[in-house]
Amino acid sequence: MSTLEAALRGGAVVLLLLRIVRLAQNARSDQLSRYSALMLMGIAAYIVESAPGFGARGLGWRIPIHVVNSGAAAAAARNERATIVGHGGYDSAGAGDVVVCHGGLR
Repeated sequence: MSTLEAALRGGAVVLLLLRIVRLAQNARSDQLSRYSALMLMGIAAYIVESAPGFGARGLGWRIPIHVVNSGAAAAAARNERATIVGHGGYDSAGAGDVVVCHGGLR
């Protein structure tokens, strides 16, 4: 792995961890923050796990990171169901707006 790649991966993980800390402050009261933090943890784990040479590390490092990475898809699905994206809700959505409600896409 080149120095540039290591720096970019490290920077991305640090930015994700800072965002996770910020979301964790609201996690008790906000379901969206909770699932967003879980999804970002999975993304950070993927960045680490996909690094060249990570497979040569000991199982003590690989297994926990792989478990967190594997949960990213479930967190993304839960996050999608908890997110409402639009300009004022489903009734005021215009052409081209994507509205995601608790029941799925509408």
